[in-house]
Amino acid sequence: MHCTVLDGERKFLVCWNLIESADERDDREIEFKVEVEAHGYVGFGLSPNGGMAGSDIVTGWIKEGQVYFQDRYATDNIMPEIDEIQNWNLVSGSENDTHSVLVFRRKLDTCDNKDRKIDDSTTRLIYAYSDEDPASENGLKYHFKKRGSKSVLLLQLKRSNQAKIDKSTLMYWDVLSPNYTIPWKSSTMYWCTIHKVPELSEKNHVVLVEPLIQKGNEAFVHHLLMYECVGGDPSEYDHYIDFYGHQCHHTNMPDAMKRCEGVFLAWGVGGEDLALPEYVGLPLVPSPTKYYMMEIHYDNPNLIEGIVDNSGFRIYYTPKLRKYDAGTLMIGSTVSSRVIVPPKQEKYIVTGHSNPKCLDP
Repeated sequence: MHCTVLDGERKFLVCWNLIESADERDDREIEFKVEVEAHGYVGFGLSPNGGMAGSDIVTGWIKEGQVYFQDRYATDNIMPEIDEIQNWNLVSGSENDTHSVLVFRRKLDTCDNKDRKIDDSTTRLIYAYSDEDPASENGLKYHFKKRGSKSVLLLQLKRSNQAKIDKSTLMYWDVLSPNYTIPWKSSTMYWCTIHKVPELSEKNHVVLVEPLIQKGNEAFVHHLLMYECVGGDPSEYDHYIDFYGHQCHHTNMPDAMKRCEGVFLAWGVGGEDLALPEYVGLPLVPSPTKYYMMEIHYDNPNLIEGIVDNSGFRIYYTPKLRKYDAGTLMIGSTVSSRVIVPPKQEKYIVTGHSNPKCLDP
């Protein structure tokens, strides 16, 4: 079961689980459980872009012990209409003194043009809730600011060749944000910190990576990236080892950080641990001048003040080398403020260039 908090106030929790079919792959179902700190209606849906228009939505509430549940769709930023074909199926509904809980499921692909197909690409979840039950089945009141969206990965590709890893035989390196206070005057922030590789006497392989998302901050941490730093004097990087950090991609970003561009690790909302196949490892080489930069993207759409975070990665490694070295291939244009898409473009191409040697077998 996977879970994530959808809102900054931590009132809307959603968990999900894929239910495999013994017959056809397309008959697989996904089950959701939403727990909301409210006693009115709950809205939850799949959106093409984080907005209401074009969304596949369910609404539900519990009134006098009876559970009401509806499959809806939104044609615009208006009250979503009840779908003629109810493909979302209620499993259970309940409420206690503080929360409403709904469990429901549907097929990944319902073949209904008013439903959205669920696949292994990024899914935009939308939510809304009210503190009051509707007066009737068609009497949903406007939710005002009790709404939002979040991008997640609902489906994880199975790694059938992944071996079970015994952590007790491994060493680990924690790369964490230094108790960073998430800005509350802006809704988003990319924060970068420099980290030095542990002292090694020989080459090691990274075999397992766990995202360490601080408990309670799940709604604020959108993604983590680690970049390898190349070039420059070691003293430049050492200066920033115990440094609080700096805003990424900023014009005043330190020169040392600007030399950290090669992607080493990545994690995004909905992602799991990275456990490499038993014959593959990410190389960590012995070097007194090996540095990495971690980038954390924070989202704070409700501008909540006083959130302190120390999320990051736990990187497990071993001197017992595997057969193959792994690496990360980044395709496309470099991350740059100069890559700007003009407004109202139906299609826009950004071209990236690479030395052919980089792609030689």
